[in-house]
Amino acid sequence: MNLFVPFLRRLITILFGSILLLLSVFVILTVFGWYPFFLKDLGGLSISFDPYITATFHRVIWTLCASASALIGLGLIWLGVRFDSKKVHRYEISAPRYGQAFGDVSVTVGANGVRSLIAYIAEDTDQVRQCDPTIILSPKGWQIACRVYIAPEASLPEVVDVLKKRIRQELEHHTGLPVIKLKLDTELLPLGVV
Repeated sequence: MNLFVPFLRRLITILFGSILLLLSVFVILTVFGWYPFFLKDLGGLSISFDPYITATFHRVIWTLCASASALIGLGLIWLGVRFDSKKVHRYEISAPRYGQAFGDVSVTVGANGVRSLIAYIAEDTDQVRQCDPTIILSPKGWQIACRVYIAPEASLPEVVDVLKKRIRQELEHHTGLPVIKLKLDTELLPLGVV
């Protein structure tokens, strides 16, 4: 999964929104008679804008246009920051790189569904109390990292052995794609939580 392109889109959106916001603020301040220090004298060239001579109608139009641009700039910055490029909502599991198990049918599976399936498999295992999986679908197959909370009396080697077999078997059976990497971070739940 190529994460660079979404990151680049977010970066360009944030930069464009910031530039639009700064230009809008500059226009609003200029309309009301404030000049930045670097525009007062440009080597003999002077900029003259007297807000008291300019018609009120023109000042209102400039202010409204700049305000609209500022709102658009804020919206673009919000979009760039808000949308996480790492969040995937659906995985395409019928791509040609995964083989022809589905024929010519395009098949996708929801990311929340895959996370819920892995959490259900893990939490259905003896001595496992809770599972919080993170999933990536790479060109070769599934990469899974799970934070697993187990009971204090559990035998860690036995739980891990059963858990890795069940997750691999069930996910490969359900999606038809191999699990190429499985990382389990285990935590013992305090006695008061059990």
